[in-house]
Parts: sequence; C-alpha cells; structure tokens
Amino acid sequence: MSTRRSISIAGVFVAVAVALSVLVPTEQQQQEPYVQQVSTLGERVDARTFSVTVVDVRLADRVQTPEWTGTTTGVWLVVDIEFERTIDRGPISGSFRIGDTTFELSRRPGTASIDGGAASLPGLPIAGSMLVELPLSALEAPGADRAVIRFTTAFEPRLDGVVDYTFDLGALDHEGSVTVFEPERMPS
Repeated sequence: MSTRRSISIAGVFVAVAVALSVLVPTEQQQQEPYVQQVSTLGERVDARTFSVTVVDVRLADRVQTPEWTGTTTGVWLVVDIEFERTIDRGPISGSFRIGDTTFELSRRPGTASIDGGAASLPGLPIAGSMLVELPLSALEAPGADRAVIRFTTAFEPRLDGVVDYTFDLGALDHEGSVTVFEPERMPS
C-alpha cells in the first residue's frame, strides 16, 4: 500500500506541476498591458489608473476649431471621449490600429485635441476629442471592419491597463465638417 500511496502522491505532484506550467503566465504575458474592451458607445470603462467613456466616433473631411481648420487629402477620424484619472493627475493618450497598421493621433489640432496636454485629476473628468488623419484607402483596408482605438495613460503601457474600442470604420457616419473644442472639465 505504501508503493501505491507513493505513486499516487507522485501523480498528484506531476498533475500540480503540469497545471502550474499551464496556469502561470510567461514573462512576456506578465509584462503585457491589461486590456479591457469598450462594448458600446456611452459605456464607462475603468482601467487601473483611469476611466474612459467613448461618446461618439465619426469621420469628417475637415476638422475645425475656433482658430484652426484642418483639411486633409484623406479623412479625419474624430473620437469624442470623457476621461478621468483615478490615482493621480495626468493626461490620456491613444493610438489607432487597422489590422497590423498603427496610426498616431494627430498633433495638428494642438491643444484642441484631448491628448494635447489636457490633464485630469481624480474626481475631475474631462471631455474632448482625439483626432486621427487617415488616407481614404484606410476605409476599405483589410481589418477596417475591426479597427481599434486604444486608450492609455502611460508612456509605456506595459504593466498598466489600457482600454480598446473596436468598431467598423466603414460603418461610421461621414460628415463634411466637424468642429472640435478645447477639452473641458465636466461638472462633478
């Protein structure tokens, strides 16, 4: 009986070792950001250091502020959001991806873009727009039906949370002109 018991105990140890090798994340997995998905417009999603609500997403031929007009040979992606830092003061940033191609947020609108330096404090949310300049070919690029805008507050988002909003780029409303305003604090 002690031989059977030894074999059973050895079998348990092997099973535990196999389970741990499958369940324990790799070094790479441990350093990847924790990604949360926005499922619908208007839904607030909380990450570790911030929360974000995607209010509207649309395309425009021209973007303007009270002081600037941005024309393009392509199209503008305009993403209206509300965001709030939950731990400390700071801005929000983002990127836009279609398939394997990443597009940076436009810096042309300056401070009219919410990622142009607008900072939030815990309990003091900010509303504004993020803008991406896209070539017209992006609207029908492979993967455009699963385009992703990613929000983060960290320069290096590893070990931090990020929020992704996935949508069909070709299904968005396309307007001739969109006016965006400086980011503003929302009433508490």
